[in-house]
Amino acid sequence: MASKAKNATAMQEAAALKKFLQKNDCFDKDLLITLSEMGVKSEDDLSKLDSNAKYDEVYRQLRVSRAKQLKDNAARIRLEKVMTKFEKLWRSKTNIKKKSSQTQNTKSKQKKKDPKSAKNAELAGDGKELKEWMKKNKVWEKSLYDALRANNINTADNLQSLNETQFDDIVRKVRVDRFSQLKDQAARNRADKLLVTFEKAWRKSSGVKKTSLNDKKSKKAKKDKAAKDDTAASEEKPADDEPELMEMTDDEAQGNKQEEAEDDNKEAAAEEQATSDGGKEEIKPWYLSGKERNTKSAALASNPRSPHQKKKDNKLNDKLRDSAKVEREWIEIYSRAKYGDYIAPPEEDKYGKKKKKKDDEEAGGDDAEEQKKEIPKLHEMEVDFDEIVEDVCIEMLLTLHESWEGRVSILNALIAQLCDENCSDDMYALKLCRFLCAIGHQFTDPRSLIIQAMEECISKLAAATPEKFIVFAPYVLTAVFNTFPVRIEALRDPGIKLGKFLIDLLSQKEYDEKRTVLRTVLEGLNSKHAAIRTECADYLDLMMRRLPVLEKDDASEEEQQLLKDVDDAVRKACKDAAAEARMNGYRALTVYKKLAPKAAEQIMEKMTKAQMDKFEEANADPHYE
Repeated sequence: MASKAKNATAMQEAAALKKFLQKNDCFDKDLLITLSEMGVKSEDDLSKLDSNAKYDEVYRQLRVSRAKQLKDNAARIRLEKVMTKFEKLWRSKTNIKKKSSQTQNTKSKQKKKDPKSAKNAELAGDGKELKEWMKKNKVWEKSLYDALRANNINTADNLQSLNETQFDDIVRKVRVDRFSQLKDQAARNRADKLLVTFEKAWRKSSGVKKTSLNDKKSKKAKKDKAAKDDTAASEEKPADDEPELMEMTDDEAQGNKQEEAEDDNKEAAAEEQATSDGGKEEIKPWYLSGKERNTKSAALASNPRSPHQKKKDNKLNDKLRDSAKVEREWIEIYSRAKYGDYIAPPEEDKYGKKKKKKDDEEAGGDDAEEQKKEIPKLHEMEVDFDEIVEDVCIEMLLTLHESWEGRVSILNALIAQLCDENCSDDMYALKLCRFLCAIGHQFTDPRSLIIQAMEECISKLAAATPEKFIVFAPYVLTAVFNTFPVRIEALRDPGIKLGKFLIDLLSQKEYDEKRTVLRTVLEGLNSKHAAIRTECADYLDLMMRRLPVLEKDDASEEEQQLLKDVDDAVRKACKDAAAEARMNGYRALTVYKKLAPKAAEQIMEKMTKAQMDKFEEANADPHYE
C-alpha cells in the first residue's frame, strides 16, 4: 500500500487521469500512484506506455505494492478485473497488440513424431513381415514381437535360425513379463495358450521336434541294444545265414519306426491336452495338499527376527487370538441353538492343580447328568480338514495374503467340504467356526476381485446349506456391512448384492424361526455409517413383507417383543439423518400399516406436511412389490 503522502500527491497531480479512470470503471488508488510515478498523469499521457514491457512493469509494480492484500483470492480477482479493463483501454489508445508467439522458429523446425507414430512406422517397416506372420498364425502379442525383434528376428524365415535354448529363453522372458501385468487367472491361461500355439508354429517352420529327456534315453538305449544284438549275431552265425539276419534286422527296424511313430502320437496328444487345459497342468498349492508346515527351518535358526518381523508376528498373534475367541463364541451359540445347552472346554490353572467340582456334581443330580450326556463336547471333537493345512490357511486369510487367488482357492476347498452330503451338522459348525473370523476379515480387503469372489463363495455356501448356515448368518452379514460405506462401486456393489441375497434367502420362516437375521438388520440401523443404515432400512422393508400380523389381542410375549422392536426400527428409519434411509423408512412404514395399523397410524399422525410429501414420493417408487 502507498503512503498517505504519495496518495495525496498523486490525487493532486493526476486528477485528470483519476476522472478518466473513474469514467471507464477501472480506477484504483495504487494503479493511479504507479502511473503517476511513471509520468502518466492524464489521458494523453497513456501514449508514454509505448510497449508491452512498460505495461508489464506497471502490472508488476502494482502487484508488489499490494502483495499482502493479494493473498486473499477475492482481492486478487478484483485486481485482475480492474487490470483487464485498463489493458483494453490502454491498447485502444496506443494500438499496441499483445505479444505474438514466436512462430518463425516453430515453423522452421520439423515436427517430431510421437512415440506411437514412430512405433507404427517401425511395425510398417522392418518388422512388417514378422507382424503379418504372427497375425496369420494367431500368435500376435506385442511383448513377444518386441522380444523377437530384440533377438534380430525380423522375418518368419529368421525363426528357423533359433535353437531350442534360445527359443526357451525368449518364451520364458515373455511369460514372466506378461504374468507381472496380468492378475486374472483366465488371462494368464490365455497368455499360456498363445505361447503354446507360437511354439507349435515355430517347430513347424523350423523342423525342430519336441523330445523329452526320457524319450532320448529310451531311444538311445534301444539303438545301443539293437547294435549289440547285431554285433553278437554277426559273430555267432556263419556267412550263409546272412540273408536271414538281414530279414530280422529289417523287422526290428520296422518295429522301431512304429514305436517312434507311437511316441510322436503320444506327444501330440499330450500337447493338445495341455493346450485345451489352458497351457499348463493345474497344480495344487502345498497348503491344500495336506503337507505339514516345516517348523525346523535352518534360515530361521541362524537369523534372528528383525524388529519389523517381530511387529508383524505380534499383529498376527493378536488376530489369531481374536479368531480363537470368535470360534469359542460361535460354537457356544451353535450348541445352545442346536441342543439347548453348552459344555465349555475345561479351564486349566497354569500355576496350580486341577480343582474337582464336587459341589456341582452333588447339586446336579441324575437329571442333569442325563441331560449333559445328550449334549456333545464339541471342543473335544477332532476335526479333519482333509488336504487343507489349517493353520497356514487361516494365517493367509487373516493377514490378507497378497495372493488373493490362493485365498479364494482356500475358501473354495473349505466350501466344498461344507457342502458335502456326508458332513454332519456338528462337523459343519466346527469347520465353519474355525474359519469364521478369517472369512469375515476378507470383506476388509481393498481389492475388488476378492470381494467379488467372496460374493460368489458365500452365496454358493448359503444356497447349498441354508438350514446350517442360518446360525452363522448374523456374523457374516455384519462383516458384509463393512463394504456398504465404501465409495468404490466395484467394492460396494458385490457386498450389497450379497447382503440382499442372504436377506432374501434366509428371512424365510422355515430357515429363520428365531428371527436372528431380522435382529441383525435391526442392529444395523444403529450404525454410525449412513450407507449401512440405508441398506438396513431397505432390508427391513423386504423382511416385514414376510412377517405375520403383529397387532393381536392374544399375542404372546415373544410376538409383543417383536412388535416393539419393529416399531422402534420403523420410527428410527423414518427419522434418520440420511435422506435415502428416510425414504426406505417411509416404504417400510407402508408395509408396517398392514402388520400393525394402530401403531402405524400413531407414527403418521406426528408427521409434518413435508414428511407426508416425502412419504408419498417414496411409495410412488417402491423397491419391492
